[in-house]
Amino acid sequence: MPGRRGGSSRGGPPPQSREVAVSKAMSFVLRHGAEAEGLKLDKNGYANVAELVRGISYVLGRCIYNELRISV
Repeated sequence: MPGRRGGSSRGGPPPQSREVAVSKAMSFVLRHGAEAEGLKLDKNGYANVAELVRGISYVLGRCIYNELRISV
């Protein structure tokens, strides 16, 4: 169809790369889900990386440290 931008032929958005999905999950956990995921932020807003990976894994499925590192 002329004038359409992006998306699939079914009208939905293109699939996200794994890097984008990890980045979005990390943002969600840090901004909205830290407490629900049991992630403790210190007084400056920093979190333990191992705890962050566990929180992302809960939201996204298995996540490994290298994926997190690529997304940052």
